[in-house]
Amino acid sequence: MKYFATFHTHFGAISFQKKLTSLNIINKMMPVPRFLSASCGVGVEFSYDYELSKLKSADLFQIFSTENSEYKLLLENDD
Repeated sequence: MKYFATFHTHFGAISFQKKLTSLNIINKMMPVPRFLSASCGVGVEFSYDYELSKLKSADLFQIFSTENSEYKLLLENDD
């Protein structure tokens, strides 16, 4: 399944991308669609088949599923 993650800061997005890459998870850093968030403007698109909560980090804002150009909020970091 494909997902899109948003972050509070650019550093958080870069750190998350590095984490995914180290776990051999295919990912791509890209601009956040304006209708999703106005936070840092950079997000990470990735494919993942396991429990999303294992990817939670302090700077993570939200994770959306992406299918047919539609975004559905799945996880929001309340920390």
